[in-house]
Amino acid sequence: MIRYVKLEKRFPEISAWEKNSWIIVNAPRQHEIHHLIKKFGLPRDFMEDILDPDERARTERSGEWSMNIVRVPIYTPVNQVPYATVTMGVLLSPHTVITICRENERISKRILSLTQFTPELLLPHNFLLNLMHHTAQKYLAYLKRINIQANRIEDELQLSTKNEELRKLLRMEKCLVYFLASMKSNELLLHKLRSTQFVDHSLLDQELLEDVRIEMQQAIEMAKIYSEVQNNMMQAFSNVISNNLNNVMKQLTSITIILMIPTLIASFYGMNTVNFLEESKLGFVTIIFVSILITVLGFWWFRRKNLF
Repeated sequence: MIRYVKLEKRFPEISAWEKNSWIIVNAPRQHEIHHLIKKFGLPRDFMEDILDPDERARTERSGEWSMNIVRVPIYTPVNQVPYATVTMGVLLSPHTVITICRENERISKRILSLTQFTPELLLPHNFLLNLMHHTAQKYLAYLKRINIQANRIEDELQLSTKNEELRKLLRMEKCLVYFLASMKSNELLLHKLRSTQFVDHSLLDQELLEDVRIEMQQAIEMAKIYSEVQNNMMQAFSNVISNNLNNVMKQLTSITIILMIPTLIASFYGMNTVNFLEESKLGFVTIIFVSILITVLGFWWFRRKNLF
């Protein structure tokens, strides 16, 4: 789907492209991609890279176009991994901004909801910085959600160590891995924008640039901390489950040995040999009493050695 908005106050929507406009493309179809390539002379291979879900963040130059790929977070509750990242292409020219994403992302909506801004923020590379700033804030918001869900799963695990809770925790860990890799990629893109010669640094909003850098570093540090905490949590629960299994196996082994004692005595006296109790009226009672006595002594010994 393609939307056209003017790069001016409140971003009014327009029906077709004109100068100083923003073209928003979400979940595009092939004919829409071909239309953009033909109309603006964009490189086909770069447009294909934008739609590649595994493409890293980077920046290139082609004529008057500054072509950038940013990794943005998305929320997909229907998938097994609820939080993931996708590529967004941000193509900048002196009079047009084009953003392309293979999914329905929320970053564009955040920018469209802005009511306070300065004209300098709508300059091409300042627009990219603004988009990256909102992307970093979205990462931070999703990281807080992931941490809350991980804490909830931890509480459930303390009550019942089931495989489903461990699988949920593993999915949260996968989310953090995806986020961390994407944010590091975005950080490299930001570093390249600060050092590239294709950007007029005199027009860059230095304060916004510093804000983006700080937000990105904060998000990366939060993802590292949450990932380490969840990894330690999973190892702790894994050790608890392993220890519980060892205790169960130890108890079952002790029970087996104790139950083997009367069975062994009964086997000896069940043989067709002389055992000095054949003629005794108390033979059966004696065997039962001896079996119970030795079993009780065995149980006492196992309890003393903390094996029961």
